[in-house]
Amino acid sequence: MSNRTPSLLALLGLAAIAGYQHRDKIGSVITDVRTRQQANGAATDRPRGGDFLSEVGSIFTGNNAGMALSDAVGGLMRLLSGDTGGSAADSWVASGPNKPMSRDELRDRLGAPLLSDLARRTGLAEEVIVDRLAEALPDMIDRLTPEGRLPSAADAAYLI
Repeated sequence: MSNRTPSLLALLGLAAIAGYQHRDKIGSVITDVRTRQQANGAATDRPRGGDFLSEVGSIFTGNNAGMALSDAVGGLMRLLSGDTGGSAADSWVASGPNKPMSRDELRDRLGAPLLSDLARRTGLAEEVIVDRLAEALPDMIDRLTPEGRLPSAADAAYLI
């Protein structure tokens, strides 16, 4: 899948792990991970050994954090909106109520390879990931697009 960037995987993994319980605090979760990395002197190192939260922290750290988040949100919306648009995901960006996306549609749009990769990286079962993302993504994307549009790199950096 060409849309499977490290920042997209990080955003989805973060939503599945932390976003499920802390949907309204994604920025503070990223900041907490980043602070721990800086305290350990690893803010710019790529993680070793598959520590997923360290990987998330390294992606959303430094001068490129806004660009990474902006790219992740854009990539996620391209995946979820499909070629024709008009999906429930479009309502998450637009003003007005957020429409739910069925778990089956979410699973289909994300695709088996991406879900398998997320399961391997997070240690969560694919069905758990789908359930958590179906719950967390509408509000998370709504909060990351407060002006009814995808965030620019500068907008996203401010949100982190």
